[in-house]
Amino acid sequence: GIDVPLSGIGNELNRYKPIEGAFAFLLSHTGALVSFPDETLVSKNISDIDFLSGYQMFDVNGELIKEPFAYTTTYHNETYYVASAPVHIAGTGIAWHVQMALPLSVLNQMAATTVQNTIFVGLIGLFLIFVVIAIVTRSIVRPIQLFTKVIGEISDGNVDQSLLVNVKSNDEIGKMGAALN
Repeated sequence: GIDVPLSGIGNELNRYKPIEGAFAFLLSHTGALVSFPDETLVSKNISDIDFLSGYQMFDVNGELIKEPFAYTTTYHNETYYVASAPVHIAGTGIAWHVQMALPLSVLNQMAATTVQNTIFVGLIGLFLIFVVIAIVTRSIVRPIQLFTKVIGEISDGNVDQSLLVNVKSNDEIGKMGAALN
């Protein structure tokens, strides 16, 4: 076995802040706070600090559920989304939990920014598609309009060298231009 001071684990968890206002903490299998940003609450039960907002995370034996779970709660006038992951202690059958509290206001702001960015990128993509379609359409329509004009001139009896079409493609449009010439 290894003796690991819990204060060191608590300090490491307190340093981890993936987003502004987030904090991580560690719960023992009975719900006692092993680490918490407010160190005066360490060793108190999470049920006693008005953090749970009615969420039932304990089983019938009074121990924390041994599976991952999540809940929302209000703490210090801020609503948090809390994700909990069990840390199974080998050979004991108990599980402590590392919990990450993320402020919903920041998560919602991040989600709104992501939606705005997605819409912006989508609009740029649509614009680029429109430009490509316009270029391709123009490259097809212009020669056909030219052919229509030349065929109209020929049908009116005007035939001379000025009616030769200059199409530089090897596709069907190029073959039509060569045949017309």
